[in-house]
Amino acid sequence: MAFWINITEEATLFVYGTPEASTLINLYAGWNLVGYPTETMQNITDSLTGTDYDKSVEIHNPASPSLIQEVSDSYLMLPGQGYWVHVPADTLWVVNW
Repeated sequence: MAFWINITEEATLFVYGTPEASTLINLYAGWNLVGYPTETMQNITDSLTGTDYDKSVEIHNPASPSLIQEVSDSYLMLPGQGYWVHVPADTLWVVNW
């Protein structure tokens, strides 16, 4: 989840709440553009366990002619980054913190 806040002068934003132990993300059959909502870096294989992702994961790469780059299963997923993930059927991705 993200918010776009228009602040017209310098200010400090305080956010209160209790961190969740995990985040649930619905993945739908086909390609899904998802964020990685945790501070815990994990390789793709470990992070996507249980989703049955069936194709390579892709990332944005401005140096690539197509602007997209396929990454290996050992690639570390980084907090706040976006990823293209393909699944054969609707599933739920549980991202543990």
